[in-house]
Amino acid sequence: MKISVFDIPLLKDTVTQYLSPQDLSHCVLVSRSWFDWFTPPLWRTVDYNNCKLISPEGLAALTRHQDFVQTILAFHKYLPCRPVSHKPPRSLQTLEHSPSWTTLDGDLTLLNLVKAMPTLKSLTLTLTLSNEEVHKRLIDTLFSLPRLHKFDLTCHYKTSSNTIQQVIRACSRFECLRLSLGGMMPTGTCLDDCDNDPEQYNIAKRAMDQMPDTQIRELSICLSHAKQEPILLIPLLERCPLLTKLDLEWLRDRRTLGWVAEVLERQSFSQLKHVRLGALEDHGAKDEEIAGLINALRLVRSNLMVRSCNSYSDHDHVSMKGGLETFEVEAILPFEKQSVQSLIRCHAATLTVLDLMSLRQLKCQLFVDLMGSLPKLRTVMAPVWLGHTQDTDASAFETPWKCVGIRDLELGLQLTGDASDHQAGSGSLTDQYIRYMFTQIGRLTELEEWKLVSWTELINVGVGYLDLLAGLKRLKCLDLRRCPNNRLDVKEAEWMLEHWTSLIHLFLYRGRKRPARYIDMSHDHVKKTLLSKRPWMRIE
Repeated sequence: MKISVFDIPLLKDTVTQYLSPQDLSHCVLVSRSWFDWFTPPLWRTVDYNNCKLISPEGLAALTRHQDFVQTILAFHKYLPCRPVSHKPPRSLQTLEHSPSWTTLDGDLTLLNLVKAMPTLKSLTLTLTLSNEEVHKRLIDTLFSLPRLHKFDLTCHYKTSSNTIQQVIRACSRFECLRLSLGGMMPTGTCLDDCDNDPEQYNIAKRAMDQMPDTQIRELSICLSHAKQEPILLIPLLERCPLLTKLDLEWLRDRRTLGWVAEVLERQSFSQLKHVRLGALEDHGAKDEEIAGLINALRLVRSNLMVRSCNSYSDHDHVSMKGGLETFEVEAILPFEKQSVQSLIRCHAATLTVLDLMSLRQLKCQLFVDLMGSLPKLRTVMAPVWLGHTQDTDASAFETPWKCVGIRDLELGLQLTGDASDHQAGSGSLTDQYIRYMFTQIGRLTELEEWKLVSWTELINVGVGYLDLLAGLKRLKCLDLRRCPNNRLDVKEAEWMLEHWTSLIHLFLYRGRKRPARYIDMSHDHVKKTLLSKRPWMRIE
């Protein structure tokens, strides 16, 4: 008897995870054996964004194959047309229900269905918790799901402190919890009056103070208004000793930054690896407050993604045993010199991911300081603005990047003011900065993926800076979709074939916003040249 590779479950799972739903649908048509092999992975994930699945034929097929279904996405599109006789799949593990608006009947029907899914491990819901019946039904549902360990709840309307506290208590056994509670006021409710009553806050605070430690490892939270942060967020954080990831999605009171820092300094979060500071509703936050929070994370053991930075000098750096690996800061928050000095001083030995792309502006000098001080970086995303308003320092051109092990780079180079009319090779300050940048990028011998964002011609032979990048032998993917003015020709294609021996994926700009003077330029000749030597390349 012949044995196929697909008779080995591990190998079959390894192969099928790289196949799209379209690929799998073609595979099941090949033969009876392939139908048996590929039908389970084809129906493993059901996405109701595909309208065909909501048709009578699609619902009939789902009924036949429901034993294979493990994940359902966009459940809110299926719910209104769901036949009464349809029962939830017996092996369902993940459910995502995220409508743009909700109704009382819809929420109650949904929770009744979810309660009949005891195998659920991950649940994403959008509800209106201002209704007492929905709130109670949700609590009852959460307690009825023994395998659930990840819960994501979104509520667009303002939610009372007592309701939030009860939801938190019901979720205390979960490993991952995300609460995104909006501040809109539901029609006909009086939540504002209730939450303006000090006694209501005291009840919620006493309940939080009496709550035991949770099992939460990943926490993302946004509360309805500022008064809830000291009585709900801070006590919750104190009861998460196993925390590995903290996402402060939206803070409504800037003082919360200091309160969180105090908790971090007071308690040992030895497993905390990922920290993200989201938007701040109060724009009065200062750089030193962000720096204080970063300092408080200095004993933490792992993860950083950043969307801002600043300079630092060598004498500020000290060797520390603990540090984050990923730290993300949104553009709305201030992230200036003190914050960057704290980042480098406390986390330079461990920082691996730096994401600054949400910043509106990042001075070139500050970017250079960071790249010259964070040797462990493997992923970098940053927008660098060059222009007459930039603080410049000639010594920056002599600062080598220490993070030569970068594998993934997203770099925005935008020219403003007098710098917008620069020419390559002119020797201007802007030309020196760009030449310095590309020289340092050319030293990133481990670089595999590079996304460039710029309105200036940079990736060209002769008139650009392409010749400085010959060292990128491992570059697999180059993304120029956000470079509308960068014109490639056959000479650039031939140069890439000669020097970038690993390049297999190229994205080219084809948007409608291309300047009129370039509208006649076509990338067909570039594609033809590349595919003539590497027919396996993917060019888009």
